[in-house]
Amino acid sequence: MAFYGFFNKASEFWGGTENTAVTAAYDSSYVPNSVEYATNVAGGFGWGTALTDVWIHMGFYVEGTGFQGGTSTDGEWFRVIDTQGRTIAYADLLNGTLTWGVSDNGSTFTAVATLTLPSNNTRTEIDVRVQVNSGGNNIASIYYDGILISTQTRAWASATGIQHVALTNQDTNAVLHYSEVMVADEDTRGLRMSMMDPDAAGTVEDWDGAYTDWQTRGDGLVVSTPTAAERHHSNLAAYAGPASPTSVRGVFVQTHAKAGATGPTQIDGSLRISTTNYDASDAKVPVDGGPTVFEFTNDPATAIAWDTADFAALQAGLLSVA
Repeated sequence: MAFYGFFNKASEFWGGTENTAVTAAYDSSYVPNSVEYATNVAGGFGWGTALTDVWIHMGFYVEGTGFQGGTSTDGEWFRVIDTQGRTIAYADLLNGTLTWGVSDNGSTFTAVATLTLPSNNTRTEIDVRVQVNSGGNNIASIYYDGILISTQTRAWASATGIQHVALTNQDTNAVLHYSEVMVADEDTRGLRMSMMDPDAAGTVEDWDGAYTDWQTRGDGLVVSTPTAAERHHSNLAAYAGPASPTSVRGVFVQTHAKAGATGPTQIDGSLRISTTNYDASDAKVPVDGGPTVFEFTNDPATAIAWDTADFAALQAGLLSVA
């Protein structure tokens, strides 16, 4: 079981988005903002790895009194899309009625109408599970706050692994907010995400560039190295979530990276605790077009479950691998 992407910044989404501080739209005890989509503006997010059993978690908030479908007969909320660009599952608004559907290969759909809409001005934890060719079927399930709303099934034809979500936001007639978005091949219901961004130089900085160069995706700033076995750490912003005994699923190092034409072709996630470096021992070629994620299920210094007190002096970064 693994996680393939975490998204809570506008720079990690596609489309016309911005980070906003509409306080009711996100939980400030975990994250510092939500990502806002203006009325009927489309976008999305992707993780670059094809998954045939994917869970997608979204903290979702409707600002105002919209999200009713308007007068259009085809107002889409979002689509779940495979590697061939085909819609395999979708949520569609038809004059204020929500339809949840699944496709065989993007051409023929099974759908059900009259589903409950998420409430306006109320944060809803939405989990979507899509299974491709599971026992010969494509299966799509949607949950609100952990409660199953609908499961739809259609015989598989030629659908491939799921790789991104298109937030079509078509004729939804509302400002929509997303936060704590995560993608995994395991159940995401009940999970929460807390961000700890680089906020100061780390003890080891072998790569070219500073901690400010990897805070925001797509701003033209990078850290880089032409040499294998070099390490680069940064100190992290304070953990904002609840203190232990809250269970911690894991600590994850996420980066958007690519291999150069020469030099090292892989990277490994790395943590520094006290004076010791710990690597994920799971070197990967960076995912093209998506995040590359490394997991530390337990505290590597103690080999037992994380306690949130462990986060106070944690440094995180990358190791270049040949």
